[in-house]
This record gives sequence, structure tokens and C-alpha cells, in this order.
Amino acid sequence: MAVDDALLPAARYLTGPGARPLVEAAVRAAGGALVRLRPTQVLYRPGQELVVRYAATVGWSGRGPVDETLLAGTTAEGPPPGTVPVEAEGISAGVWRYPFDPYLPGLDAAVRAERVGELLGMAGQSIVLEVRSFRPTRRAVVHASWDGGEAYLKVLPPAEAVALSEIHRRLAAAGLPVPPVIAVDVAAGVVALGSVGRQTVRGWILEGRRRRPTGRSILALLDRLAEVDVPRPAHRRATPLAVAAGHGRMLAAVLPSAAGRIGALCERIGAPHRMSDTATVHGDLHDGQLVVDGRGRITGMLDVDAVGPGERVDDLANLLGHLACLELSSRPAAGEARTWADELHGVFAAQVDAAELDRRVAAVLLGLATGPFRVQERAWRTAVRRRLSLAERWAGRGERTLRTAS
Repeated sequence: MAVDDALLPAARYLTGPGARPLVEAAVRAAGGALVRLRPTQVLYRPGQELVVRYAATVGWSGRGPVDETLLAGTTAEGPPPGTVPVEAEGISAGVWRYPFDPYLPGLDAAVRAERVGELLGMAGQSIVLEVRSFRPTRRAVVHASWDGGEAYLKVLPPAEAVALSEIHRRLAAAGLPVPPVIAVDVAAGVVALGSVGRQTVRGWILEGRRRRPTGRSILALLDRLAEVDVPRPAHRRATPLAVAAGHGRMLAAVLPSAAGRIGALCERIGAPHRMSDTATVHGDLHDGQLVVDGRGRITGMLDVDAVGPGERVDDLANLLGHLACLELSSRPAAGEARTWADELHGVFAAQVDAAELDRRVAAVLLGLATGPFRVQERAWRTAVRRRLSLAERWAGRGERTLRTAS
């Protein structure tokens, strides 16, 4: 579907049939012929920015058609800096080709084995690379493996690399189970991290296993984290309440038939308040960030990019919100996710205000409802509505808690 945004006039072209002429012009200027183009990811902030990732097939001069990942974007100020500006039908946007992301200068090196070998001090050794995640202009994670070892390369805007490596070092020095820093390329924005294991709580739940961390063990981990003094992250993740209205605007723009429902949900969630910032928190805690051993004990904590001052209730709400989303997966996982979420909620609600916890879980779920559209699921409208239903359930739960307390 085409996104119609008055402040981003190119948006409806990049997300609709008009994308092909724009991208085709850039490909033609580079000496290629566009054969196929399909959107696979959309990052959208209403009135501010839109970036679309496409799976493409391009015929290049002198060789047959090859599969490519192409990207196009627009901002309120025009094409993103560092991209190839292209105009079609009076609309201007920026186009670029993976892995040459203008905001992630280290991505090209991170997906080339010889360059990774140089960074890790293993030049000449056979290294296998696998891109685990990629959010255009934001970050990427590349898994590197070789005979007898492995590492994870985080690719960030360069300004964020120094802070992230320092956060890892301070947490490790405090005894927290975070991946060790192996190497850093500050100019490129690449931080190479060691492994703390592969089995996450999410993986166990999806496999139908029942051993998992207790609520008390999670609180104990957060207690240890709260005592560590870390530098403020270069990229501070916004709290669920702070971005709820923005997520609501985005969903209403792409799913206008649900705009009234989304607006009512945002009203029930309510506005953010001044944060106390009294403790160090994870900033993006969920079931995929906790590594466990065979007994379900926490042995690792991942993705500490957003660690910094904040409120613990946001970490707890984020974990519960992600577990709630697992209820929409396969039936064994759904039952396990709901059971564990209920167990954790009972423990967490004894430590923080229950109604405040529940409205923040609803805000987390509202944010997660943007996911099906962002990754362009085939039936994304249905998936969005299912996640909205979960958010409404949790928002109602908080309202019932308030009525009971009063």
C-alpha cells in the first residue's frame, strides 16, 4: 500500500507503484537495468522520515541478472544525506545499494570476510559471515564464525561505537554476564563482541521447553545492573510511553480503517510523565536478550546498546509486552508465553505500581503492532489488528487495577 504523508510527499511513491520509476532511474544511471522490485521492509516516522528496503533483480552490463538489496528514502528535509538523489514525476528521494549504507560506513567491511579477519587479528583465516539483522540507517548485526570460535559484529553510526564499547567494559567489570569486547573500529562504527551462548529464553519458549528464569532472578539481575555507573548511550532508546503517540500516528496512517480504535487506545495508555532516571536500566529488555543454561538460569544479557539511566518499570513492561506477542505464535509457545507472563507479572507487580506497569505493557504492544507492516508481512493488516487487541487487553487490565485500588 502507499503511505500518504503531506510532510513527506515522496512517501506515497516509495511505498506504491511509483517506486519503480525512482529506483529504475538510479539503477540506469549506474549502468544497470531493473528487472524486479519488491518492498521487504519499511521504516516510517510520520512527518519525519521514511526508508524502504527492496528485494531487487538487476541486470548489469556484461553479466546476467543478479539479486540485489536496494533502498530508497526521504526525510522532511529531502533525500537522506549521502544517497543518490533521484527525481521522478516531480518527487525527489535518495537511493542507495546494500551494503553501502550512508549512516553505517562500517557495514561494507563487516560483510566481507577478509576485512573482518583484519579487524579480529585473524587475517588469512577462513571466516563465515551471516547477517543476523539489518535496520537501514540504524544498525546491523553480523555473526562471524571460524574453526573453533565465533564473534558478533555490531555495526552502528560511528558516534555510537565508543559509548557502546565502554558500556560493555563497565558492565563486564561489574560482573554482569555481557559479551566481551574483542575489537573496535571507531571510525567505521564496528564493535566486535564475543559470545555468551546462543540459547535465549525466546528460543526455549518457541521450542516448548518449560525451564525458564524466575521473576526473582530477573529482578536480581536488574538490581546488579542498577548499581553500575555507565556513560549515557550515544543513542538513547525512547521509553514506551514517550513513543506511543508516534506509533499510534504511524499505524493510523497505514491502517486508516483502525484510526478510531488506535486513537482510543492511545488515550487509554495516556501521556508520559517526567522520568526519575534514578537507576541504570537495560533499555530494551525482552526474552530474546536473556541467554540461559540447561536449567533455565540466566547466563548472558545481550544488546546493551541502550543501557543507561531510566526507570525499571520500563524494562519489566518491555519483557512482558514481548512475551504477550509470543501468545500469537504457535500453540505450544502461546501457552508457555502466557503462563510465564502471568508468573512474572505477579512478581513484578509486587515491586512496582501494577497499573503503571500494565499501561506501559500496552504501550510496548502498540509499538510491536508496527512490526508486521514494517517487515511487510503478507497479511500485515490482520497481524496488526491482533497485536492491537493484545494492547487493548493490557490497557484494560491496568484500568481494572486502578478501579480495584480505588
